[in-house]
Amino acid sequence: MEKIWIALSTIIAGVLSCYTDLNLALILFAIATTLDTATAIHAQATIKGLRFNPAKGYFWKEISSTGLRNWMKKILWEYGIYLIMAFAIDQCVLKNMILFKVLGRELTLPVLAVYLFSFIEMWSIGENIERAGGINIFKRILSFIPEKYQKLLKP
Repeated sequence: MEKIWIALSTIIAGVLSCYTDLNLALILFAIATTLDTATAIHAQATIKGLRFNPAKGYFWKEISSTGLRNWMKKILWEYGIYLIMAFAIDQCVLKNMILFKVLGRELTLPVLAVYLFSFIEMWSIGENIERAGGINIFKRILSFIPEKYQKLLKP
């Protein structure tokens, strides 16, 4: 039953996204999601003492079907449901109201939702880089913000 809901939410979110200005937001989301997956694989390989090398077989053995299922569930089910909710609120409550105008782009609730999803994925990229022994640039930037505001921004 869960697979049916995942497929249904993906189809609905995809159809609804055709009716809004989501192109740029969806491209950013796709890039962020792909980079999150790649950095997660790299972090896992690093923890196991392996080098990041997509040309070698051990690299691809790090990708488990469970990990891919969890990734697909997160992307297609969770984000898909939130996107459908954003569309419903946008159409029924906000009446397709433009919430912000930035650099000539009109941002509605669904567009803002996809940008938020992209930010969540970028934060995850930073965490994956940190797990692999690198520096999480997002945490570094957050350290410059006064502490009373940091509590509001921490995921």
